[in-house]
Amino acid sequence: MSYFDEDAERRLDEIEAVEAIYPAEFKLLPDGASIEALRAAHTRTPDDPAGPAQVHPLEFELTLGLDSEPAEVLVLTFELPTGYPSTERLAVRCRCDRLSKRQLEALAMAVAAEVSGFELGCEAVLDIAGAALGHATAAVEAADAANAAAEAAAAEKTRVLDVEWRRVFFWCNHLIEGKAHKKEAQVKDALAATNLTGAIYFGTPGIVAVEGPLDVINQFEKDARASGKALKPKKSQGLPNKEADRRFEKVKTIAATPKGSLDVDTLQAELQELGLEHKLKHIIGVENLQG
Repeated sequence: MSYFDEDAERRLDEIEAVEAIYPAEFKLLPDGASIEALRAAHTRTPDDPAGPAQVHPLEFELTLGLDSEPAEVLVLTFELPTGYPSTERLAVRCRCDRLSKRQLEALAMAVAAEVSGFELGCEAVLDIAGAALGHATAAVEAADAANAAAEAAAAEKTRVLDVEWRRVFFWCNHLIEGKAHKKEAQVKDALAATNLTGAIYFGTPGIVAVEGPLDVINQFEKDARASGKALKPKKSQGLPNKEADRRFEKVKTIAATPKGSLDVDTLQAELQELGLEHKLKHIIGVENLQG
């Protein structure tokens, strides 16, 4: 007479099927355990010399490769309790070296939700393994993207610290304010797309003052020229302390005079603050201006 219960038989049949599908990835726990020995222990009769039938939770690992670069694996540790699958749900633990503790906790919650949503009475290992693999792949992709973004930000910070910083005053024959003036609007957009600060003085002539990394300033000049506005650098100052030497918090605009001329008084006051008042005539292109 056999005392083998139906749940025990279904558990053993299920893990036997899992091992057949994942022969290299499957590992029964503890080390040295075998399905054959478990099946024999579960079917012993009361008068068996080895003792009566013993039914224990079953535990095993699946080590599944993720679709990631570089290669990474997800280790799933399954526990099938004695009431599984008819009255109890399986439990599963996740391990993935590429994920942080917080990311692993989020993965565990996602997998637990999959388990709790699975109908009792059904074998769930393969479905839960597939769902866990999908969640882990998405988590690794998100982690890799976050790491790449952090590395890029760190590299950009290092680049900004290493690159030379300057303040440059550009001269232009005229800058007319208003959306109808497309070239000027493109110059503003090109400046807004950078991390430069400065000022745009509208009028005839027009002056654009920018400060920040020199390579970004050079690219802005190229973009402005591409829009059809040739900017001529008239004065450049070094900023040895980089951010700390900024004069402008953002890009501000200074309107032209009612007659459409450059607001020389405002520009002169700005230059005076920078110790460049003697460069006014040179910057606005009227070196021979009297007075």
